[in-house]
Amino acid sequence: MSERKDPAPDAGKPADEQGGPAPDRRPDPQAESTAASEESRASSGPAVPGGEPAAQPAAPSSTGPHGDPVREAAASADAPRGEGAAAGQDDREGEAKGAGVGKAAEEATAKAAAPEPAEGASSGEPKAEAAGAGAEAAEKPGEGTPEAPAVVMEAAKEKVLRFDCSIPEQRAAGIEAAVDAVRQGKLVVIPTDTVYGIGADAFTPSAVSALLAAKGRGRDMPVPVLVGSVRAANALLDDLGPYGQDLIDAFWPGPLTIIGHAVRSLQWDLGETKGTVAVRMPLHAVALDLLKETGPMAVSSANRSGAPPATTIAEAEEQLGDSVAVYLDGGRCTQPIPSTIVDLTTPVPRVLRKGAISVEKLKGVVGYVATDD
Repeated sequence: MSERKDPAPDAGKPADEQGGPAPDRRPDPQAESTAASEESRASSGPAVPGGEPAAQPAAPSSTGPHGDPVREAAASADAPRGEGAAAGQDDREGEAKGAGVGKAAEEATAKAAAPEPAEGASSGEPKAEAAGAGAEAAEKPGEGTPEAPAVVMEAAKEKVLRFDCSIPEQRAAGIEAAVDAVRQGKLVVIPTDTVYGIGADAFTPSAVSALLAAKGRGRDMPVPVLVGSVRAANALLDDLGPYGQDLIDAFWPGPLTIIGHAVRSLQWDLGETKGTVAVRMPLHAVALDLLKETGPMAVSSANRSGAPPATTIAEAEEQLGDSVAVYLDGGRCTQPIPSTIVDLTTPVPRVLRKGAISVEKLKGVVGYVATDD
């Protein structure tokens, strides 16, 4: 009797359970290399050209200068006659107390505070995306840090603007550019009735510091203030004394600088003033038009300390260069004599500097003035 043979005992079983040699399941080296490469690219995060993380500085914030009573006082007082009324003593103090850092300081501070790009993480570590524009890397502590990309703002140098104010169109454009520069905490050079002056926002300490640095001058020589109206001056000065108003009525606008006690609540830093301020209202149309828009400005002669004052825009630019953002050319100064400075903080007016207004003319108004002669 023939013997029946059953099917192979391993038939129907998976290949790995069947007898005999198992199929080769070793990983393919080429496939594994490709997968590792793809995983590395996926984990490296977004990057800018050059292998550095993309970073975009935050846009600077800005706030307008509105609400500054001293500036509004200067603007309204310079308006055509009939608009507004002169402020009384209480109104003057309220305007002075409300004067503070204007838009120029806020914009300058915001720009100076532009964020630096975050440093990139080491390769192999995932990178976290920052909220907002761009993807910045979150560095893992203790690992290497690639060099941060340069800030684009610092690469571009700002252009110096010059305007010939003898041309009506350039005069209007120049005053507008100068107003913008002052509000941004930058420096401008302007013509006056004596010599050219370098000016800045009186209520922006960083701008006043830049002015002193441009001149090479220390804080022991505080910067005078130019105003566009008597009302603006009254908002800065605490007391004119018995002779101040008479001198203002006789010589303003003009080449007379008066020194008085400053309103204590004013938020400014003009240098080591010891609580006083030197104020003048210039007799120059371009300067007055600018001051009408900016309010009180810290202004000193447009020259390096120890050098002769500039009587032309070319002389000013030769000494101050690109430390100034806007130059307003008012032509050659016809009477390049500095203003006379009178100190009103003493019982008797004292002449601290002889200038365009003679001692005899001063005596004709107040009767007697002290001098160092």
